[in-house]
Amino acid sequence: MLVNLIREASDDAPALQSRTAEQIPVKTYRGIDVASLMEYIQFHYSHIISLDDMALAAHASKTTLTNMFKELYHTTPIRYVNSIRMQKARELLVNTDTSIGDIAELVGFQSIHYFSRCFKSKENCTPIEYRMLHSSNRYFTFP
Repeated sequence: MLVNLIREASDDAPALQSRTAEQIPVKTYRGIDVASLMEYIQFHYSHIISLDDMALAAHASKTTLTNMFKELYHTTPIRYVNSIRMQKARELLVNTDTSIGDIAELVGFQSIHYFSRCFKSKENCTPIEYRMLHSSNRYFTFP
């Protein structure tokens, strides 16, 4: 219901669909403590997180959890976790000199190849290309 109200108030519904939990503050959903679940995801995104793990953390069934994510965030729980991982990867690529393999591991991908494939499908460029495109200002110094 909250999401529908926000959509009606906004002419930019597609942008709303890409928002994260921090941007859409929802405290509870059908008995699920959403804020605690989002904290769990933020703390554990770098580890393997299964739907069972999230359901256990939320004290909810997998079906209820999946319905919650679809209704509130327009995605599945696993895709949501992967979007958090991608967000963190983009930050690391732009703000650090950490290797691509280390970044993949830091954000929770078990394989650099899978990470690169996922990254390219989301960003339309490889992690190295993304770093080169977005971090050029980082090395520029003013006299």
